[in-house]
Amino acid sequence: MPRSAEIMVAFLAVMKAGGVYVPLDIEYPRDRLLYMMQDSRAKLLLSHSSALAQLPLAAGLDTLAIDRTEDWTGYSDTAPSVNLDGDNLAYVIYTSGSTGMPKGVAVSHGPLVAHIIATGERYETSPADCELHFMSFAFDGSHEGWMHPLINGASVLIRDDSLWLPEYTYAQMHRHNVTMAVFPPVYLQQLAEHAERDGNPPNVRVYCFGGDAVAQASYDLAWRALKPTYLFNGYGPTETVVTPLLWKARRGDPCGAVYAPIGSVQRLRPDRNRGHAAAVESPPWRPLRRGLCADWHAAGQPQRLRAGLATQPATHRRGR
Repeated sequence: MPRSAEIMVAFLAVMKAGGVYVPLDIEYPRDRLLYMMQDSRAKLLLSHSSALAQLPLAAGLDTLAIDRTEDWTGYSDTAPSVNLDGDNLAYVIYTSGSTGMPKGVAVSHGPLVAHIIATGERYETSPADCELHFMSFAFDGSHEGWMHPLINGASVLIRDDSLWLPEYTYAQMHRHNVTMAVFPPVYLQQLAEHAERDGNPPNVRVYCFGGDAVAQASYDLAWRALKPTYLFNGYGPTETVVTPLLWKARRGDPCGAVYAPIGSVQRLRPDRNRGHAAAVESPPWRPLRRGLCADWHAAGQPQRLRAGLATQPATHRRGR
């Protein structure tokens, strides 16, 4: 589907009906898209007529184009009566496949709700906010980017499918009064460089970067040129629901290292935490003091920390 508000409506409709959505990026190779459709055992391809011709179709997969209103004739317009539990799946997101075939990570409603509530609390999101949704919907971090603003009464500005150069993004943030935005570190640096030349940064109070190392020089430039209230860095494997680690920096907070920290465990309320934990350790699995290299571990209840659809649920994730 083209990037628009209709995508959010489609995601919400699927979840409201008790279904599970699998976001697909039309820019992906056709064989990867076909694999994701087959591996997830998708039953319906919800798209736009302009995109259907570009997509491979798995055998037995029904299609529905949201812009062909005649296909909706006869459907009920009342809200479905569906009882959902926290363990019901909300969506399946696929990893990059950098270490092999992409893995479908199944995310349940319970941990998803806990995550977006915690994110809204950390960002101090309010109805006065507007978040620029910039990332691909096939990226797990992009889903908190539209969910946490909506549950807090804020608005969302969705980038369209065209290429947004930093100068254009800068102008759109001014035009639409964007107050929160998430960018890859390199793009955020380019935006900061433009802001330093222009001298009139948008009134964005929260910038979040993640997915790559952020050098001290880029961190300092973002504060100096963009003048936000907070800078965030997030990290976490897809299997742990977006970013279980989050670093919140205020003006004057030192980077403290050559690169920005990846953060601490998001502090969820006891009734929402449901047994998740994370630690930085080294063999023989003991906590280390600051400044040393170590492994990062995450653990949780098996049904809430899943890796793959057809495999045993994973309860530990090891990464460097």
